[in-house]
Amino acid sequence: MDKKLEYLIKTFSRTNKKDYENYILTGIWHRLNRLDIKPVTQQYVKLIDGTYSLIDLYFPQINLGVECDEEYHKNNKEKDFIREFNLSQVLSKIVLNDEFKLIRIDTTKNIEEIEKQIDDAVFCIKSKLQNTDFEKWDMYKTNYEIISKKGDLRVSDNLEFSTIAEIANCFGRGYKALQTCFLKLNEHYSLWCPKIYINKTEIEKTKFNGWYNTLSPDLQYIHETNVDLNKLYNLDERQRNSKDLHRLVFVQDKNIFGKKVYKFVGIFNFVEIKNNSRIFKSIGDRIIFEKDKFYIENS
Repeated sequence: MDKKLEYLIKTFSRTNKKDYENYILTGIWHRLNRLDIKPVTQQYVKLIDGTYSLIDLYFPQINLGVECDEEYHKNNKEKDFIREFNLSQVLSKIVLNDEFKLIRIDTTKNIEEIEKQIDDAVFCIKSKLQNTDFEKWDMYKTNYEIISKKGDLRVSDNLEFSTIAEIANCFGRGYKALQTCFLKLNEHYSLWCPKIYINKTEIEKTKFNGWYNTLSPDLQYIHETNVDLNKLYNLDERQRNSKDLHRLVFVQDKNIFGKKVYKFVGIFNFVEIKNNSRIFKSIGDRIIFEKDKFYIENS
């Protein structure tokens, strides 16, 4: 199946149990008739006031969202979000700014008024497209091509890497396959690709030799934990508690197709060992690439 078609089917199938939402969002998409813009449903966002929410439909290239409003939906949205909170949503988080535009559609109206609201939304989206210089949606470029053209990699890019070897090769390596989740790139940087959790109820099922990793919802702290303190202190030299070694962290996740992928979550430095955990703090969310070298902004 075509990759873009498969993505669209999976994306809008997320709304197929929400009748009003599904009718409105698919109506908007088909009337837009634009395959150069990427739709995202159930987009996790950090609002300007610092709170978090889910937006029913979001177009990242033009920073525009669509919200289907009904009384029950409004009253229960935050509660539903907290219950369904997971790693994938956090990793694809969008931080909204003053340029963000939100279109609201009132689903309590009759069919004629809903249809008019859909047409108005489509007109607004098309107007924003005409007045915005945006990169066309392309699912067929490799991550290496995207990074090379941009000259950097940001957490907000939300790129999905299929293997650790693919990630390492963006940093000048030439691997066909790679089994390790930790790789020292040079004296200043290491690559770390851990399995990590936000929802602590999943941890007990997935501990490996007593190890488990947790990521704070704001992507600022990683806790690498083991009940055996000796294991924390007896790691080999490449993983010792060096505050001078920047960890470029790509965590395991599942994409919309249910396949294992790796996503960049930032640059982390070791802080301390506390309560059976090695604690790492984020120091940046952007890696800059220039010719045959890479670096972070504050290095």
